Amino acid sequence: AAKPKKAAPPKKAAAADFADYGDEVDTAASRLALVVGKIVDVWPHPDSEKLYCEKIDCGEAFGGIREVASGLQKHYTVEQMTDRPVLVIANLKAKKLGGFPSHGMVL
Repeated sequence: AAKPKKAAPPKKAAAADFADYGDEVDTAASRLALVVGKIVDVWPHPDSEKLYCEKIDCGEAFGGIREVASGLQKHYTVEQMTDRPVLVIANLKAKKLGGFPSHGMVL
């Protein structure tokens, strides 16, 4: 006798499906906290040829100075990064990049 097949688990909603988040104008981009910040300190990541470690002043409303890692070493020098205004996604979950805890993303 054949064993009965188990019912397939319900499929998860696709990442692009935002019906649970509100009205029809609510999108993933509308939930991002984009903040203009100023890089106050920057140094090359000690274990990576791609990453910079930065201290970015995002203003008191967004936690003041936050540490962020970005893969911009191939594109900018430390001198070009220092005191530069940047756009930061400020409401991302902290994630370690090369062991450095990054509290945002530089765009």
